[in-house]
Formats: sequence, structure tokens, C-alpha cells
Amino acid sequence: MVLTETRSLAEIRVDSTKVMFFPDYTIAAQKQCNNFLAVKRRLRDLGLMYSLLFPARLCVVAAGTTHFFAMPEEAWHWIEDPSGGPGRSGWFGLPGSSGSRQSQKGLCKRRTSPGVSLTAVPDLEQRIQEQRNAV
Repeated sequence: MVLTETRSLAEIRVDSTKVMFFPDYTIAAQKQCNNFLAVKRRLRDLGLMYSLLFPARLCVVAAGTTHFFAMPEEAWHWIEDPSGGPGRSGWFGLPGSSGSRQSQKGLCKRRTSPGVSLTAVPDLEQRIQEQRNAV
């Protein structure tokens, strides 16, 4: 209830000191989130939109489809999948893709908590091509 109320206020000050409120995560939930760090780094390198949902569920948008992963191993398997993971023909932003960048916006965002924002990468196609050329 405190978090809900504080979101509606622009700023809270106590004796001229700014006070901020953050949701509490259990140590177990934080450890689960930390397990996704390497996966999230790879998704950023690929220019994919993603978010981490509570308690620790990864949401990735690619080719007009929203994918959810409960374990980092599942996400790695999907990323490295030669038949249909990201970076393959038909994937979001590449030739043969059925979706456009505009149609991808907000697919995970609707499932995230308030204050979480996802943005499209403006030069996505160029970054993907650079990633492919580097390999």
C-alpha cells in the first residue's frame, strides 16, 4: 500500500531530505534474478527487448512473439537454437520477419510492474548485422 501511494506523489521529503521507496525482494528471489544476468547481457547484445517479471521470470519479445523463461538454461537453449532462436531468418527486424519494430513495443511491458519501461533499439537492424559479421 505504501508503494502504491508513493507512486502517485512526485517527490517525498523529510526534513529537506528526499526519501525513496523500493519494493522488497527476498534473498531467494534476488538470487533467482541474478541467475539471468548473463542471459540478459546476451539479449542486450542481440538488441532484443526483454524484462524480468516478478519473482524471476524472463520475458523476451522476438518475431512478434513473446517468450517466457523460468530458468536461465531455457533462455540459453532458445538463444542458441539453430532452427528458430533470435538472429535467424524470420526473426524480428531481419529479412523474412513478419513483425516490425513498432509492432513489438509493449508486449512485455503490459506484463511488467509499474515504473518498468521497455524501449525499442533505434538502430536494431544495424546492430544485428554487426553481431553477425563479428561471428
